[in-house]
Amino acid sequence: MKILKIIGLSILGLFGLMFIVSLIGLAIGGKSKAKEEVKAVAASTEVYDPNAEHDKYVKTVQSYIPMLTKYEPSERATPDLVVLDAVIFYSAATEVIKNRQSSDTALANAAKQIEKRLVPLQQKEFPKLRKAYAESIYQTMWKNDIYVTLSGSRNSTIRFTGGVFASNKNIDEFLSMENDRMWTNLKSFRFKRIEFCWYKGQDDDIVYYTTKVPSDDKVATLESF
Repeated sequence: MKILKIIGLSILGLFGLMFIVSLIGLAIGGKSKAKEEVKAVAASTEVYDPNAEHDKYVKTVQSYIPMLTKYEPSERATPDLVVLDAVIFYSAATEVIKNRQSSDTALANAAKQIEKRLVPLQQKEFPKLRKAYAESIYQTMWKNDIYVTLSGSRNSTIRFTGGVFASNKNIDEFLSMENDRMWTNLKSFRFKRIEFCWYKGQDDDIVYYTTKVPSDDKVATLESF
């Protein structure tokens, strides 16, 4: 019995030692993990530097100058690609309007340089954008017997012709399809007049809408019209 007791105590002692060792390991591991977490948080926390943020913004605005100087249109093969080209002009216009009166010399000068390049580029490219947009949407609409044509010296009038447009309800639904996306696109390309005919050669009872869009040489944001 005495021998068994001694063995039992030895076993208990061994388990106790193992338990203590495991606790020490957990404590060390916990501290190590905590240190790693603190380091991770510290590394991910950037100190806000207003000067650095300002310089970064100035460079972003200035980047429009070479972009417009070396501007090359996309293939404009789809409506979305044509829209992307227009977005470049409107994003540049946003920076011009925001900074042209800035007290910051770098931003004011950048805005002036952007506007100098943007105005003639818009005059040149907006008629082409309207033509490209009309051609690209026609590639889809012809399947539904809808024809798309342009008129005006600067392609400022777009006409949709199809039997479906004999109904005013269909015209209204057409302009508001996809949550007004069509109407928004037509305005963003600065179409001044949008016509609907239900047969080719129609010259009376044409349903049309006029838009209050700026001329091609005006620097403006989409939100302004």
